Parts: sequence; structure tokens; C-alpha cells
Amino acid sequence: MSIDRPIELVVTVEVNKANQSIKSVNANLSGIEETAVRTTRSASQGIGGMAAAIVKGATAGNLLANAIKRALSFAKEWTIEAAKEAAHTERAAALARSLARAHGDGAAAAEKVIEASRDLGFAASDATTSVQKLIMADIGLAALDRYGRGGVTSRDRTMTLPTTFLSALLVAVLGLVCLGSWINTLKLCKKWRFELYYFDFALGAFVAAAVAAITLGALGADGFTFTDDLMRAGKRNIVYAIAGGMIFNLGNLLLVGATALIGMSLAFPMACGTGLLVSALFAYFSGRPASAGMFFTALGLAALAITFGVLSHRSLALAKEVAKMKAGEHRTLRPSVAWRGVIVGLVSGVLLGVYYPLAAAAKAGEAGVGPYALAVAFNLGVLTSTVVYNLYLMNLPLQGRPIEIPEYFRGRFRSHWLGWLGGVTWAAGMLACWVLGAALQETLPPSGIIFAMLQSAPLLAVLWGVLAWREFKPGDARARAYLVMVVFLFGACVAMLALIPFSTLP
Repeated sequence: MSIDRPIELVVTVEVNKANQSIKSVNANLSGIEETAVRTTRSASQGIGGMAAAIVKGATAGNLLANAIKRALSFAKEWTIEAAKEAAHTERAAALARSLARAHGDGAAAAEKVIEASRDLGFAASDATTSVQKLIMADIGLAALDRYGRGGVTSRDRTMTLPTTFLSALLVAVLGLVCLGSWINTLKLCKKWRFELYYFDFALGAFVAAAVAAITLGALGADGFTFTDDLMRAGKRNIVYAIAGGMIFNLGNLLLVGATALIGMSLAFPMACGTGLLVSALFAYFSGRPASAGMFFTALGLAALAITFGVLSHRSLALAKEVAKMKAGEHRTLRPSVAWRGVIVGLVSGVLLGVYYPLAAAAKAGEAGVGPYALAVAFNLGVLTSTVVYNLYLMNLPLQGRPIEIPEYFRGRFRSHWLGWLGGVTWAAGMLACWVLGAALQETLPPSGIIFAMLQSAPLLAVLWGVLAWREFKPGDARARAYLVMVVFLFGACVAMLALIPFSTLP
């Protein structure tokens, strides 16, 4: 008996331990099951919320799409109606201008009265229709324009144009002086390279044109204001003006280069004579009336002037070479003549003449640009193209070594200031030509005197070169005689063109 009791205790103890382990495992399993249930419930709730969010997003997207569709449909309908209304108004305005011209009133007067009616509260179409009825009734528009607004206001101010022969003559004198004198600023820069000078020149020209447009373009008594003119100008006309500025700029840049090579006394008459030949031929074959005999005689005189300019350059270059040989500066005994400056000047003249049809196209038609809008667009073309042309000439220079952009910023203020002054002076001269062209077409008969004055600007440049800068001091008598023939023949060509009905302004 005493042997069996220990065995029972051991078995009892082991069974109890096993039961406790089973209970612990069951408890752990129950906890895991509860955790799994909770996780499943949370996941179900999350999936349900996600599905609800997706449904809500899809609904909102459909609403947004429908709203955008309706907005686009409304914008389309509004744009079409606005375009139809604008087209109708423009056709009515064009008819009013035509009626005004037919009844002896200017198109500008019709535009002013239409604008005055709109200021009083009339719709654009109603105002235009009213003006048409007034014109048909032969009621003078000038009186309506003067008194219909209750006196002169700031809106009555329009661009400045010469209205009398005397004022046109004064503007022509200004144009002659500016176009014949601006190149002196390059001479004053002395050792400053012409490529670097031209950056400041183009910037000064554009700023001058913009300032003139917002000041003089809003004063005076004729035409439209600059802003009105720019807004109603056709896009194609503005593109023509910018393209004309780009082409003219290349010719003008080469003219400055030719001046640096052979001097203004020869570069200007040869380049401008070639330009006059090219532009005159464009105008003649485009149907401009002229006496064929006198016209081609004048062009022959221009060709002779260019020929004598080439001969004068040759004689002057040989005289300089001989002087250098006598001074011991040349080792060779055979003097040579450099023709690069002459070639550059002639190419410059062709480009200066080619721009003429583009400038004429920019001013043509009902949507043509006025003088101040033409000046801004033209000089915009000058400014933007200068960067391209100048970078090419700086890397492949006409004379000297290649130069880099940093050299521009190392220049003296005096050199930059002279470049700006040159651009401002040139822009003033060109604007004088365009203002006179607009005034002559609207208020004055074509004037041969004004034409001759503006086309004689190269002769003023010759005088500057000979008298102020002594460019022919090293030359011999033959070189000077040839130059006298250049001046005489060029002046005769301009005078003959001014005497025939061909004479116009660019």
C-alpha cells in the first residue's frame, strides 16, 4: 500500500498540468479569434466607406462634367453671336466710311461720329446705322463731330499730323537733318566697334518710336489716336511692318559697316543711290504713274552717281596707299585697293530698297497702320533682328578680330550714350517721312519739294564727311572730282524724280 500512493500523486499532478496547458491554449485561440473578428469587421467597414467614397466621387465627377459641358456650350454660343455681331458692325462701319467719302466727308469723320454716338449710350450697330442715315441726308459730319459731344474733351485728341504746307515743310527739314546727321554719332565713338554701337542704336530707336507714339500719337487734329490705330490695324499689316523693319535693319546695319570701312562720304551716296533705284523700280512696276522717259533718265543718273562713287573710292584708296608707301609703312611697291566696303555698301542699298513694298503693304487698305503705329512695329522689327544680325557680324566681322558680348558691357558710358542718340535721331527722321506720307495722302497734294528734301539726306551726310571729318583730306584731285560728280548726279536724279508725278514718300 505504501508503494502505490506516490504513483497516484505523480499522475494526478501531471494531469492537472496538462489541463492547465489546454485551458491556456484555448484562451489564446479565443483571443486570436476575437482579434480576427474585429479585424474583419474593420476591413468590412473600410471597404464599405471606400465604395461609398467612390460612388460619391463618380457622382461629383458627372456633375462637374455636365457643368463644364454646359459652360462650354454657353461660351460657344456666346462667341458665335459676338463674332456675328462684330462682323455686322464692321461691315456697317465700312459702309459708313464709304458713304462718307462719296459725300465729301472723310472716313475719319465718320468714325468719330460713330464713336461719339456710342459714348452717348447707343449700341454700335445703332450708332453706325444713324451715321449712315445722316450721310445719306447730306448732313455735315464735321459739325456733328465738333458739337455732338458737348465740346472738346480728352477723347477728341488725335495723332499729330501736319495740316498745312508750311508745317509739312518744317517736318521735312527735320527729317532731312535727322536722316543726314545721325551717322555722326558713330564717328564720335571713335574706336568703339560698330557692332557694339548698333545695339544701343536699335534700343534708342525703339524707345524713341514708342515715346513719340504715346505722346505725339495722342495730340493734334487729324486721324485717329495711336492706340485706336493700332487696335484697328490688321494683323497682316502689322506683320508687314515688322518684316519691313527686319529687312531694312539688315541694310542699315551693313550701311553702318560700310561707313566704318570707307567713310560716310562714299557709303551713303552709294548705298542710298542703290536703294533709290530699287524702290523706284518697285513703285514704277506696281502701277505708280510716271513719265517713262524722265523716270528712266533719273534712274540712269542714279546709276552714274554710283559708278562715280566707286571710281572716287578707288582713287582715294590708291592715294592713301601711296602715302603709306612714301612713309615707309608698306613693304610692297604695288598699291592695292580693298573693295569690301564698296560691296557691303551696294548690298546695303539693295536691302534698303527692298523694304519699300513691305512698308507700302503695311499702310495699304482700310486696316492699314498709321504713321505712329508703323514706327512702333517697324522699330520692333529693328530691335529684335539686331541681336541675330549683330551676333553673326561679331563672330564673322567685316573688319578686325571677332568680339564677344562682354565687351559691350565694358564700354564707356559716352559710347553707349552716343549709340542711343544715333538711334533716336534716325527714328525721328524716319517718323518724319511716315508722318508726311500720311498727311500728304489725306490733306495735301503730293509735294515734289518735300520728296526732294527727304531724298537728299545722303548729300548732307557727304557734306558732314568731307567738311567735318576730313575723309577726303588724303585724297588727290581726281578723287575729289569724282565725289563732286557723285553729288551732282545724285542731286539731279532726285530733282528729276520730284518733277514727275512719280514722286511719293516711303
